[in-house]
Amino acid sequence: MKIYLRTCSLYEVRKAGEYGLIDGIKLLPENGEDKCVATDNDTKSIICCTNGPIFVSAAGNNSEDILQQALQLLRLSPNIVISIKATHEGFKACKILADKEVSVMITDLDSTTKAIMAAKSGAAFVCFNMKKVKQKSVANFKVLAQTVKLIRYHELHASVLANISGESIDLDSVTATGVDGLEITFTGLMKFLENDS
Repeated sequence: MKIYLRTCSLYEVRKAGEYGLIDGIKLLPENGEDKCVATDNDTKSIICCTNGPIFVSAAGNNSEDILQQALQLLRLSPNIVISIKATHEGFKACKILADKEVSVMITDLDSTTKAIMAAKSGAAFVCFNMKKVKQKSVANFKVLAQTVKLIRYHELHASVLANISGESIDLDSVTATGVDGLEITFTGLMKFLENDS
C-alpha cells in the first residue's frame, strides 16, 4: 500500500522521508477548502526531493479552465499527476487529459459508482473523501472494499485511494479493504506511528 503525504511543507516532506514511509505527495493548494498554511511552502524544493507522484490540483469553472491550469502544472515536473474534483466538468477534463496520456486523479469521491465512472473516464487514481463517505454511510469501509473489487474485476487500471486527513479512522480497517493507497497528513502519520495500541 502506498502512502501519499498531504502537505505543502518542505519540513514535513523531508521529515517523513527520513522514515522512508511516503511514496508521493498530495500538494495542498494556496487557496480553497484544504489550503496550504505552511510557512515553508517551497513548491520547487518539495518537487525536487520527491521521487514519486506529486498530486497537484487543477480547478476551474469549466473543463477548459481546468485543462488550461493542468497544462501549466505539468511543466513543474514529469512526476505531476493532475488532481481534479469529481464534477461534470472534472470528468470531461479527465477524459481529455487521459487521451493525451496525462496521469489524472479524480478526488472528492463518496460512492463506488462515481469511482467506477472516474476510472472509465481515464483516471489513473480515484480518491475517496472519507469525511464525505462517513457522512453518507456508516459502512464506509465496505464502499472502499467494493470499489477495489469492482475496479479490478472490470480491469479499469485505476488505483483506489482514501483521503483520511482530518478523520479519526482505524487505519488498519482502511488498509484491510485492499485500497492501493492513503492520503494522510503529517500529523496523522506521526500520531499513528506513536500509537502503541
